[in-house]
Amino acid sequence: MDYELAVDGAPETIPGGTGVFLLHPSIGETDRVDTEFLKKDTDAFLVVSTRTTAREVEQKLEYYDVDESRAMILDTISVERGYSRRSAGHVYYVAAPDDLSGIVDRVEDFLETNEGKLRVSVDSLTEMAYYANEEETFDAAVQMVDLLAEHDSVGLFHLSKEVHDDETIDQFREQFSGEIDLDESGAVSVSFWSISRIESHLPTGDWLTDEIADAVDVTGEPLCRSISGSIKIDRDDLLNTPRTRRHHHDSISEGDCFRDVVGDE
Repeated sequence: MDYELAVDGAPETIPGGTGVFLLHPSIGETDRVDTEFLKKDTDAFLVVSTRTTAREVEQKLEYYDVDESRAMILDTISVERGYSRRSAGHVYYVAAPDDLSGIVDRVEDFLETNEGKLRVSVDSLTEMAYYANEEETFDAAVQMVDLLAEHDSVGLFHLSKEVHDDETIDQFREQFSGEIDLDESGAVSVSFWSISRIESHLPTGDWLTDEIADAVDVTGEPLCRSISGSIKIDRDDLLNTPRTRRHHHDSISEGDCFRDVVGDE
């Protein structure tokens, strides 16, 4: 299913399974972008809050006029700050902010127990890395993006550009299908490079003659090579797309041909 994306410069819709990377300065208007992502075309959403308490999240949702009846909040920070846990049906907690497996488990539980169009906001990966470490946070991010794909849902993952080095940022960026880059003035630039996805593949030697592949890489160049009206996807080019590298690396061999390479469905 497709989801509306109410962000200037972004595609009007993104397909289920899309993870969006929100790269921002340490002090930036992330709340505005986050709530724009959550408020439309959603049956339920989960805010994984690693830097603010559940009460602060509720205040943010109210300020930006987001329907709180659809909200579930995972508060990972109140225990660390010594605050008491609130007895509210839509607020959940983990034992500590470095309990990344507990965070992933709660995301999975949310996706499995709710129906319809589901969104997840992870605010933020930077705080997760502060309390745990970057390697464990990276692994948790990959698991959560995989869960989005499994449940046809979408997610927004925050990362501070001023805290991490370029190599780390690039490593995280590769796990997502698009990026929203927020600057200190509040302006955003948007790029999506992996909305297209492979649904199934044929054995080596088979050809597709009746589909046009829409897959593009970061530069916008086609990933598919047309030969006599047929479509063959080059393995090395194909593996440049984050989702393909993550999900299909083991099953792709040189010369493999693919079908059902689609854009917006």
